[in-house]
Amino acid sequence: MEFLVSMHITLPPDLPDDLREGLYRREGVIARDYAERGFITRIWRRLGSTWNWMLWDVRDASQLQELLTGFPLFHYSAGTEVYALAYNANDPGVTGIPKRIRDEDEFPVQVTP
Repeated sequence: MEFLVSMHITLPPDLPDDLREGLYRREGVIARDYAERGFITRIWRRLGSTWNWMLWDVRDASQLQELLTGFPLFHYSAGTEVYALAYNANDPGVTGIPKRIRDEDEFPVQVTP
């Protein structure tokens, strides 16, 4: 199941630099691990801000919650928004119905010619 997640990270201004750098370093290691395992398929940052947008491909919302809370910076999020995404027949980047969507019993897709 795909989710679009936005997070706004705000670290306390008085957080010591070594702690700040450690948090960002650990965050990067975890993000790379999630990407290598196929959970995060894209990451964007809104220019000039600390808003991050991530496209996730996970089993369900419970798995997403588990993975998100594994980020060290998650606990410094001033706002997190989660959107469950569904297949759109008008998506110009997809031809036909993707196999993983066809195989999901909980999300039946019917397409008529």
